[in-house]
Amino acid sequence: MWLTLTAICVAALCLLIAIWIKRARDQNEMEQHSITPEALHTLLASNQEVFVFDVRQPLDLLADSEIITGATRIPPRELLENPSLIPKDKDSVVYCT
Repeated sequence: MWLTLTAICVAALCLLIAIWIKRARDQNEMEQHSITPEALHTLLASNQEVFVFDVRQPLDLLADSEIITGATRIPPRELLENPSLIPKDKDSVVYCT
Protein backbone atom coordinates (compact mmCIF):
# COMPACT_ATOMS: atom_id res chain seq x y z
CA MET A 1 0.00 0.00 0.00
CA TRP A 2 2.77 2.46 0.92
CA LEU A 3 4.67 1.48 -2.17
CA THR A 4 1.67 2.30 -4.36
CA LEU A 5 1.14 5.63 -2.60
CA THR A 6 4.82 6.47 -3.00
CA ALA A 7 4.72 5.58 -6.70
CA ILE A 8 1.68 7.80 -7.21
CA CYS A 9 3.38 10.70 -5.41
CA VAL A 10 6.56 10.28 -7.46
CA ALA A 11 4.53 10.15 -10.70
CA ALA A 12 2.58 13.27 -9.69
CA LEU A 13 5.81 15.07 -8.82
CA CYS A 14 7.34 14.12 -12.20
CA LEU A 15 4.22 15.36 -13.97
CA LEU A 16 4.35 18.69 -12.12
CA ILE A 17 8.03 19.10 -12.98
CA ALA A 18 7.33 18.35 -16.65
CA ILE A 19 4.50 20.91 -16.70
CA TRP A 20 6.72 23.51 -15.03
CA ILE A 21 9.52 22.92 -17.58
CA LYS A 22 7.07 23.22 -20.50
CA ARG A 23 5.63 26.46 -19.13
CA ALA A 24 9.11 27.89 -18.64
CA ARG A 25 10.03 27.03 -22.25
CA ASP A 26 6.77 28.49 -23.57
CA GLN A 27 7.32 31.69 -21.57
CA ASN A 28 10.87 31.98 -22.87
CA GLU A 29 9.71 31.50 -26.46
CA MET A 30 6.98 34.11 -26.02
CA GLU A 31 9.47 36.60 -24.61
CA GLN A 32 11.77 36.02 -27.59
CA HIS A 33 8.93 36.88 -29.97
CA SER A 34 7.43 39.78 -28.00
CA ILE A 35 7.99 43.51 -28.09
CA THR A 36 7.23 46.10 -25.45
CA PRO A 37 4.98 49.05 -26.29
CA GLU A 38 7.96 51.36 -25.88
CA ALA A 39 10.12 49.33 -28.25
CA LEU A 40 7.30 49.21 -30.80
CA HIS A 41 6.88 52.96 -30.55
CA THR A 42 10.63 53.43 -31.16
CA LEU A 43 10.53 50.99 -34.08
CA LEU A 44 7.59 52.78 -35.70
CA ALA A 45 9.18 56.20 -35.13
CA SER A 46 12.36 55.03 -36.88
CA ASN A 47 10.39 54.62 -40.12
CA GLN A 48 11.56 51.02 -40.55
CA GLU A 49 9.22 48.87 -42.57
CA VAL A 50 7.18 46.90 -40.07
CA PHE A 51 3.62 45.71 -40.45
CA VAL A 52 1.28 46.01 -37.47
CA PHE A 53 -1.89 43.93 -37.25
CA ASP A 54 -4.75 44.30 -34.79
CA VAL A 55 -6.41 40.92 -34.25
CA ARG A 56 -8.52 41.76 -31.22
CA GLN A 57 -11.91 40.15 -30.72
CA PRO A 58 -14.94 42.30 -31.65
CA LEU A 59 -16.06 42.65 -28.01
CA ASP A 60 -12.59 43.85 -27.05
CA LEU A 61 -12.83 46.53 -29.74
CA LEU A 62 -16.07 47.75 -28.18
CA ALA A 63 -14.32 48.21 -24.84
CA ASP A 64 -11.28 49.95 -26.37
CA SER A 65 -11.67 51.01 -30.00
CA GLU A 66 -8.28 52.73 -30.31
CA ILE A 67 -5.96 51.20 -32.87
CA ILE A 68 -2.24 51.73 -33.32
CA THR A 69 -1.67 54.25 -36.10
CA GLY A 70 -0.92 52.42 -39.32
CA ALA A 71 -2.14 49.04 -38.02
CA THR A 72 -4.29 46.81 -40.19
CA ARG A 73 -7.37 45.33 -38.58
CA ILE A 74 -7.86 41.61 -39.21
CA PRO A 75 -10.73 39.79 -37.49
CA PRO A 76 -9.39 36.74 -35.62
CA ARG A 77 -11.69 34.34 -37.47
CA GLU A 78 -10.44 35.61 -40.82
CA LEU A 79 -6.84 35.15 -39.70
CA LEU A 80 -7.54 31.58 -38.56
CA GLU A 81 -9.05 30.81 -41.95
CA ASN A 82 -6.23 32.48 -43.88
CA PRO A 83 -2.96 32.74 -41.88
CA SER A 84 -1.12 33.97 -44.98
CA LEU A 85 -2.67 37.41 -44.35
CA ILE A 86 0.37 38.06 -42.17
CA PRO A 87 3.53 38.01 -44.30
CA LYS A 88 6.23 35.63 -43.10
CA ASP A 89 9.00 37.31 -45.04
CA LYS A 90 8.57 40.76 -43.45
CA ASP A 91 8.78 42.08 -39.92
CA SER A 92 5.31 42.04 -38.40
CA VAL A 93 3.76 42.81 -35.04
CA VAL A 94 0.44 41.21 -34.18
CA TYR A 95 -1.43 42.47 -31.16
CA CYS A 96 -4.52 41.34 -29.33
CA THR A 97 -5.89 41.53 -25.81
